[in-house]
Amino acid sequence: MKKPYVVSAQNGGLTHLVGRRFEAGTGISDHIFEAKRPIRLQNYQTWQNQASVFNDMKIVAIVGVPLLYDDTVLAHSLPAN
Repeated sequence: MKKPYVVSAQNGGLTHLVGRRFEAGTGISDHIFEAKRPIRLQNYQTWQNQASVFNDMKIVAIVGVPLLYDDTVLAHSLPAN
């Protein structure tokens, strides 16, 4: 069983996200770690795999980019609008 993801850093935004946990298998983070490639969504609110832990946020456009080393995802960046 996969361990849950934890938001570990944040730069800006009105909602404090650091420390929020969400289950593996949900959200854009899981997609980035599994696919090992960038993803871009025009509207996160309508995406079928969104993580419910972020329902209190109005995330619209979002892009996720993995940081890879030797075909392993070490981290990712998620700039959102």
